[in-house]
Amino acid sequence: MLAAVLLLIEGAPAFSQSQPPLAAQSLPHAVPQGQPLAVQGAPLPPAAQPPAEEAPRQPDGFFDQLKRSWDKSAADFKQSVEEQNAKWRELNAKNEKAAKDAAAASREAAAAFKNLSNARMVEGRQVCEPAANGSPDCQTAAETLCRSKGFATGKSADITTSRKCSIRGMLHRDSSECKVETVMIKAACQ
Repeated sequence: MLAAVLLLIEGAPAFSQSQPPLAAQSLPHAVPQGQPLAVQGAPLPPAAQPPAEEAPRQPDGFFDQLKRSWDKSAADFKQSVEEQNAKWRELNAKNEKAAKDAAAASREAAAAFKNLSNARMVEGRQVCEPAANGSPDCQTAAETLCRSKGFATGKSADITTSRKCSIRGMLHRDSSECKVETVMIKAACQ
């Protein structure tokens, strides 16, 4: 029996205080090749540490949903206010431009009315002679009519156009004997 016990002691692993070599230890995780193995008792580097288990996500409660709803409502309200402010700024810019244009038009109308207050309408007949381009020159006719009435200048206010033919052209119905005559009948004189 003594022989059997000795045989068992020699064949069995040693039960001593010393640790087996590091390569023989089983590690809880695999270490990539090329990285140093951790020494027993030393902490593992952050990249080699096993991932921490995340706590299971709790279902959202009433207050979590209320907070998300409040945040979304506040963001939507802020965006709506910003859009409305942009529209108001655009409208104000258009109104300001329209007010400036109206003020300029009002000044021009006042100046024109001031000039019209000195103007007098004069009636008469003055033929508008043809200009170099063939059109009637009624501006010269208006000034001539106004000077004959004692004014310095004038502008044409009303004209009439008629076809004037000689007796021979009317009898033979020959349009080459006819010409168009423009007559100024009213002028605004100053």
